[in-house]
Amino acid sequence: MPAKDATPKELGEMLTHVVKHMATKDDIADLKTEMMEQFEHIDKQFRGVNERLRDIGSEIAVIHRRIERLEEQGASNAGFAKEIDHLLSRVAEIEKHLGLDKKIAA
Repeated sequence: MPAKDATPKELGEMLTHVVKHMATKDDIADLKTEMMEQFEHIDKQFRGVNERLRDIGSEIAVIHRRIERLEEQGASNAGFAKEIDHLLSRVAEIEKHLGLDKKIAA
């Protein structure tokens, strides 16, 4: 029912209903306190996650550096296997040429 058609009695009932269900200063203060407690709890969790992520980032950086070192070592050692295989084939050819039946176990 539109307010302009309401009787004074109906307006009084509406105002009584609004006042009865309206939040008080204490209700708002309690709500604010509850929200601050929740915020502090979430902030504490966020700080814990942030700290753990920082630790994980540090661990990843260490792993990355170790992998780079291994790659460098692998690159410097990559030719050795090829050289060893070449030498073994040359030794086999020399043995064959000399008539030796000895084989080198690889």
